[in-house]
Amino acid sequence: MRKHSRKSRAPKCQNAPLVRGPLSGKAKSELGELAFSHKAASLGFGVAKPHGDNERYDFILDSGERLWRVQVKSTCCARGGG
Repeated sequence: MRKHSRKSRAPKCQNAPLVRGPLSGKAKSELGELAFSHKAASLGFGVAKPHGDNERYDFILDSGERLWRVQVKSTCCARGGG
């Protein structure tokens, strides 16, 4: 009887090619906000984005019963195991 070796089936992490070069810090934070907005809307929240960057929050979420102010923080890479 012959044993078959099993290869790891874990998906390999592949990044999309950067058409316009590396993203700036501002672009990375905007992607984090976009991801948050998409997730909140997909969960059924109403999502509002205040005009400008002068407020201490990035979004207002509406559950139908309550409003929440949300400040989005994001990171794109781990360093030193963190």
